[in-house]
Amino acid sequence: MKHNKQGSRRRVQKSSLSRKDLIKTLSKFFAENKRKYFNARSIISKLDLKNSKDSVQNALEYMCQDKWIMAGSDNKFTWNNNNSMDRSHKVHPKKSFTGKVDMTRTGAGYIISENYDEDIFVHPKNLKGAMNNDIVRVEMSIIPGKRKPEGKITEIITRALSQVLGTIKNNGNVWTVYPASTEDIHEIQIKEKNLNGAEDGDHVLLGITKWGKNQHRTFYGKVLEVLQNQSDNDIAMQSILLDNGFELHFPKEVMDEAAAISREITANEVARRRDMRGTTTFTIDPETAKDFDDALSFKQLENGNYEVGVHIADVAHYIEEGSALDKEALNRSTSVYLVDRVLPMLPEELSNDLCSLNPNEDKYTFSAIFEMKKNGKIKSEWFGRTVIHSNRRFTYEEAQERLESKKGDFQEELNILNKIHHNLREHRYKNGSISFESDEVRFILDDNGKPIDTYVKERKDAHMLVEDFMLLANRSVGKYISEKDKIEIPFVYRVHDEPNPDKLIDFAIFAKALGYKMHIDTPTQIAESFNALAAAAKENEQLKMLEPLAIRTMSKAEYSSE
Repeated sequence: MKHNKQGSRRRVQKSSLSRKDLIKTLSKFFAENKRKYFNARSIISKLDLKNSKDSVQNALEYMCQDKWIMAGSDNKFTWNNNNSMDRSHKVHPKKSFTGKVDMTRTGAGYIISENYDEDIFVHPKNLKGAMNNDIVRVEMSIIPGKRKPEGKITEIITRALSQVLGTIKNNGNVWTVYPASTEDIHEIQIKEKNLNGAEDGDHVLLGITKWGKNQHRTFYGKVLEVLQNQSDNDIAMQSILLDNGFELHFPKEVMDEAAAISREITANEVARRRDMRGTTTFTIDPETAKDFDDALSFKQLENGNYEVGVHIADVAHYIEEGSALDKEALNRSTSVYLVDRVLPMLPEELSNDLCSLNPNEDKYTFSAIFEMKKNGKIKSEWFGRTVIHSNRRFTYEEAQERLESKKGDFQEELNILNKIHHNLREHRYKNGSISFESDEVRFILDDNGKPIDTYVKERKDAHMLVEDFMLLANRSVGKYISEKDKIEIPFVYRVHDEPNPDKLIDFAIFAKALGYKMHIDTPTQIAESFNALAAAAKENEQLKMLEPLAIRTMSKAEYSSE
């Protein structure tokens, strides 16, 4: 879901252990839980610590360096059974790790691996032609007298850079492309059979076919596309994408799989789903949106309650695990939004068609269905696969106009949802959620895609209505998974750690100088103070400058399995 989620609950610490006592506590904890792995967050929870996550993490890293504990994957640690040994003169046997290359200006590299707690140094002669951000296998050993582990690359698993943009030149008998999209490669040679119709001076998209294996490497490639009638802005935008590892085109096997997917809505599949095609359903998105991946549905029940559905496209129905599409989506991980375009995570056959909840089309979805009262109280909830039929595609502006004028199609449904969303938000605030609003600057572009002006995007009820129902669905699903049959199910949660107490104190002092008093003794006081500040800032420009500073006191959201 692409909407910003707000209102996550945050905790404030009351008292904490000193560093010395914290390390003693951690040492005892690991000694009592040998062979088990824990990260900072799980330790804080199990020991009910009041220390910040950062302070616990620092203590764990210190203990790891002193060999009291060992680092595992996913930033987890375990007891070191050999912690009484003097390891200062021990030569570690060679071990093989997979990691990402981080190149230095000197031409050497470091391998960053999730399975080893230190970066592994690789001399230029041992890089085997690897480049920045390549995924590689490194053979590592710790040598007496060396401060850091060293290694040499034995295999290049995935190239981070496989395509470049550049200008082709005919230098006598040699065709050469000078890349514009990367500083890592100065030139690439092309054999005449690989020109693909390109001529001297053309801008081209080039696929790299051969990488050199030493410092004086020679690269070879083939022209994939001649970029005709493209502005400098287009080429610059494409260069940004390529330089950050995002290929402009999908591989042939991915496109073939996408083209082969059936578009048919079958009776057998519908029978396995909850059929909601008769329920009023609509999407609300930016005017420029090309795909619609979530929708809301609404129905008034005979008992006076409301049935509200939150729907997202059921992408998993179309993509088989381990398929070329699945691997490509994993590799890309996200759609990339630039100021004037989007590079989708999946081919347009999926992102803009099959998995887009277009109006007047039946679509497979995954849904969270709530029976609710107008005050936002949930009477029942249901999660599962559905089939829907969107009746209307709203822009945010169109939805907002119906909320304000009380006129137009589906205005009654939208206004009831708006009242429910306000009650949901108020309930969250009473339970300690904090509202932060920040200005979002948008660009106005000319016909060539160049920015000519800016404006501040205004967030109104239509935006917050969508946010609050998406947030309700996410929180409800997370709670359901975490409590289901009391069995631990692997899942990803978006969580906030407690605010930094030192930053809170500094902020309160600064706010007081501007005439605003913060109360930060309890979590409830903190939430109430910040929410009151947000309300006051709407009427006071001087207080408005405090909002970005207030955000900095908070810990960043993290994605965790706990």
